[in-house]
Amino acid sequence: MSESSKTVFTKRISAGKGRNYYVDVRQSEKNGKKYLVISESRNIEGNWSNHRLMLFPEHVPAWKKTLEEALQHLD
Repeated sequence: MSESSKTVFTKRISAGKGRNYYVDVRQSEKNGKKYLVISESRNIEGNWSNHRLMLFPEHVPAWKKTLEEALQHLD
């Protein structure tokens, strides 16, 4: 079931040839609540493949904490 929404913010991140990431904040038309959508688009042999992760406000603190911890291991 798809709920209609409007985009409040969007940013595209190019990750080289054939791969893009998108970070969007959307707002539900139904209840006005905002949520985060992180998408990946990849060109695989001429076909675009899309994957999407939706984060709702109540889950953001745990994701933020875990992402910050993971990023420390990249340095």
